[in-house]
Amino acid sequence: MVAILLFLHILCFAVAFMLTAGVGLLLKGVVASGASVRTIDTLLSVAKPLQVAGGILYLVTGALGVWLAAKEGFVPNTAWLIGVYLAYAVLIGIGLGIHAPWGARVSKLARADAIAGDAVSPELAKALRSPMEKVANRLMTASLLVLTYLMIVKSD
Repeated sequence: MVAILLFLHILCFAVAFMLTAGVGLLLKGVVASGASVRTIDTLLSVAKPLQVAGGILYLVTGALGVWLAAKEGFVPNTAWLIGVYLAYAVLIGIGLGIHAPWGARVSKLARADAIAGDAVSPELAKALRSPMEKVANRLMTASLLVLTYLMIVKSD
């Protein structure tokens, strides 16, 4: 049973990463290529349910991790697990607090621009260059690296 839970835990994490970060990198590449606003709008419409599914899988990953830790008798207040909790909280907090609202705003602006024509409005261009989003991406990358390190190297 533990082997199955561990497999599901790792699988959920990998798929969540592909559906969030992977799709995000695709979006970034399309926008950087100078794609039309209609293309950006279409891609955002397709990406949203994938990214929501990825977010849900991150939550499932966390739940499976807690279950596995309890089942295996890990002491919940060990340093490496506290690090995991903190990195996971950063990951979820950035996803829900920064990425989701930013994505909704960009999607709304892209939809309005696509309806109005095929030009990127100054508001959409500004939103796409959001410095907060860049900082959030770096923090999210750091939290994913910390999580991966702690789960693989420090989980003793």
